[in-house]
Amino acid sequence: MASDTKRAKVTIVMADGSVHKGELTVGTSGRLESVLLIDAPFLEFHPHEGMPRFIAKAHIVTVEAEKFVREQQAA
Repeated sequence: MASDTKRAKVTIVMADGSVHKGELTVGTSGRLESVLLIDAPFLEFHPHEGMPRFIAKAHIVTVEAEKFVREQQAA
C-alpha cells in the first residue's frame, strides 16, 4: 500500500540572511501552514542540491511557497 507524502516547493530565508531553495515536507495534509504550526523545533527540508536536512524553525524569518509536489512512498 502506498501513502502520499507531499512537499511544498519553497524559498526559506534564515535569520542570518542565508536563502535556501528546495522542498519542505508537509505530510499528507499538504498544508504548509499546518507543518509550520506543529509543535516541533525542526522542519524536514530537501534542497535542490545536496542531501535532505532539518532546519530549525526558530531561525526562519520567511517561507515563500511556490507549489506542491506529491511523492509516492511505499508503506
